[in-house]
Amino acid sequence: SLNAAANIFVGMSEAPLMIMPLIPNMTTSELHAVLVGGFATMAGSILAIFISFGVPANHLIAASVMAAPSALGFAKLLLPETHKSKTSWEVVKNMPRPPQHNAIDALMTGAGSALKICGYLIANLIAFIGVLNFLDVTISWLFNMVHHPEVNFQYLLGLLFYPFAVIIGIPFRDCLLASKLIGIKVSLNEVKSYDKQDIFP
Repeated sequence: SLNAAANIFVGMSEAPLMIMPLIPNMTTSELHAVLVGGFATMAGSILAIFISFGVPANHLIAASVMAAPSALGFAKLLLPETHKSKTSWEVVKNMPRPPQHNAIDALMTGAGSALKICGYLIANLIAFIGVLNFLDVTISWLFNMVHHPEVNFQYLLGLLFYPFAVIIGIPFRDCLLASKLIGIKVSLNEVKSYDKQDIFP
């Protein structure tokens, strides 16, 4: 529940820092709840990016606040707790105290941990964007040699995710375009996908 509450304000990468000492002792159901809560909500930085795109802020904040408890409930419905929890209050209150001596020490330790995670995220995004651009250019070049310049990596992603676009109820005339966006979101992230919405006529 602490992780679900934190997901409203920070992302799924930063929220687990609040429960980091407990993660090694978590049951499968508890880890599932942490992941579902992270995927159901959006980070404050992502909120700011979407607001800059013109999405109403009140809608985004309301969706994020409602998603956190809903995700926790659905996670427990999908994978109920079947083991004795090792993160209950009786266990936690007897855990050894952290090595930090005061609030400033704890703040610096948390900031250092967050900085490492942010560094990993930035490095991964740079690497993934580079790989996806390489695939896009390479596939486009290969199909251009056989006189099909319209085929690129995004087009192939669109074909791959076309059934999902149909299943979620998108009109048939827009399914290929929507499936391209779904493919970009799955292979990269939702910000890049939202930014690419100009491919719609």
